[in-house]
Amino acid sequence: MSEELCTVDEALFYVRKNVRNKRNIYYLYIIDQFYHLKRALSIRELLSAAGNEPITDIMVSDVTSLSTGVDQEKPQIYLEILTWLLFRL
Repeated sequence: MSEELCTVDEALFYVRKNVRNKRNIYYLYIIDQFYHLKRALSIRELLSAAGNEPITDIMVSDVTSLSTGVDQEKPQIYLEILTWLLFRL
């Protein structure tokens, strides 16, 4: 499914078709062919949007991700650095 061509109704149809045996779904994560995170879509935003609206209009495209090989303490350091940088702007 290409997110550039997908409407809210089409995304909801896809979710309904693939949600069996899944629990606590809050976000849809959009990845590229190399499994890199590109965008995120909140189920809440999806449910509250108009059916014919393109999902690209409600997606978060400014996502931050870390490699799975990163030490567990490093994300906290990255978060502290980002917070420091944001308050400097």
